[in-house]
Amino acid sequence: MQNRTAGLLKQNKDLIISIWANRSRILFPAPRYLDKLALYDALPELIDGIIQVLNGGDDSDCREVAKEHGEQRASLSGYSLRQVLSELKVLRETIFEILEKDHPILEKRDRDIILNCISSSNIGTGAEFMRIHIEEKNQVITEIKEAVKQVELELDDSLTTIERLESEQRLRDLFVATLTHDLKNPLSAAKLSIQILSKKQVNESDFKKIVNRITRSLSRAENMIDSLLDANQMNAGKPLDFIKNKYDVVDQISEIVNEMSELNTTKKINFTPAKDPIICNFSYEKIARAISNLLSNAIKYGDSGCPITVKVEEIGQSVRISVHNEGRAIPPEEQSSIFEPFFRSQQVRFGKQKGWGLGLTLVRGIIEAHGGEVKLASNPDMGTTFSLILPKNMDALEQPRNLKL
Repeated sequence: MQNRTAGLLKQNKDLIISIWANRSRILFPAPRYLDKLALYDALPELIDGIIQVLNGGDDSDCREVAKEHGEQRASLSGYSLRQVLSELKVLRETIFEILEKDHPILEKRDRDIILNCISSSNIGTGAEFMRIHIEEKNQVITEIKEAVKQVELELDDSLTTIERLESEQRLRDLFVATLTHDLKNPLSAAKLSIQILSKKQVNESDFKKIVNRITRSLSRAENMIDSLLDANQMNAGKPLDFIKNKYDVVDQISEIVNEMSELNTTKKINFTPAKDPIICNFSYEKIARAISNLLSNAIKYGDSGCPITVKVEEIGQSVRISVHNEGRAIPPEEQSSIFEPFFRSQQVRFGKQKGWGLGLTLVRGIIEAHGGEVKLASNPDMGTTFSLILPKNMDALEQPRNLKL
């Protein structure tokens, strides 16, 4: 008997591919100049592979198709690794959007199968794409230089925007200095790695490590710029731009906690998940940024000898996500101002850890744009807890909220 999700996927295969192709041409430059055959490449076969796994087969076809897709994309001009992987991300989002549009929420087994197939395809496609491009090292170096240049141009545009914020004249110099310092580190690391590639002969293993280092550095810079752009958008009174997805927020938080734990091995993070999956209709990217900001603050300012506690629980039609740390409490007189833009508490102003003064402002803006609220409880006896309370279904909102800093 055919799996229900497999049947739906087979029935909507052509629609999914068509929508994916249109979105890819809008979002990315390279697909705009490809005919249908070249753009689709092996992705219809990838969907067939997912259907096979849903019906009880193995994922060998998915792996082979991913390898073929990476090889084909590497042969096309204008494609970067980021564009290739982003195309697969759009495909994943389109699959879930179509399958869950007029049908009940997918079973966890089926959702996990689709996610695992796309994830393994990401790895296979990316590995094959990079393998081919490593053989063309000079072109990879050129693409990286262009990426660095683009980040620098975006930084220049962002700093120009910041200088127009006359109402923050008193804090502008401090903010620009902090921003420039924070962005200089990943850009400098990327430039140094490029110089090594340009001047030294390196073996394939070292080359991969250097390319990965450059990618991580540019991603850090990109995340900083994305946060700044979101802040500027809220300051202009415009709603944040985001795409909603149905997904299990428990899995999302677990992934973020694992990633932050790997990056900060000296600080233990305890995660208390809900007993069952909590399916929400959020912007995956924006909610991840809000949670990561809270965890980053807890790591910076919490007691180094005490673990951080993260909890997620379902409350009726809402979900509550809380991040708790022990350590110095936020003074009562500062708690009403801590979400204001550029506000820096006394602990931050006179401590070793520095910040932009925008992190909590962005957290509040993201959560309120989802129709939720942020609550703070902080005292010397209980420590500090930030709670995000969100409606599970954003479709209940009439329209996105305009938020101004």
